[in-house]
Amino acid sequence: MQLGLKNTLLACFTLMAISALVYLFPILTLDLWYAAILFTMRLATTCAFASVFFGTNSLFRADLVPIIFAVCNMLARLATMGAPYVAAMRDTTSMAVFFSLACLGLLCAGFITEKSRRKKKKKKRRNRD
Repeated sequence: MQLGLKNTLLACFTLMAISALVYLFPILTLDLWYAAILFTMRLATTCAFASVFFGTNSLFRADLVPIIFAVCNMLARLATMGAPYVAAMRDTTSMAVFFSLACLGLLCAGFITEKSRRKKKKKKRRNRD
């Protein structure tokens, strides 16, 4: 809550991208090293999902939230149908897809403005006018 939604998402997606790069270009080739990288990926993904799930209420009006969740759920289920295809590819391909999705999330998180900041901007505009 103190970091804010945008900063939390930026941190999570950055951690996801860095861990994917470390997996693609390993420093060590120990099993424990790969386990630590996968743990970090899972931790960042779970944190990003929780931030998006709880942050949706702070970004959108209450009447739009159920519709947004429904549309995103349908799109996620459609994308999940392609998961076996990506998983059947080489190990580096699936990690490259993970890295590109983390970069896409990082890019999208950069455009977020929370309600409190939007209200402050509107208030400043009113004061200027």
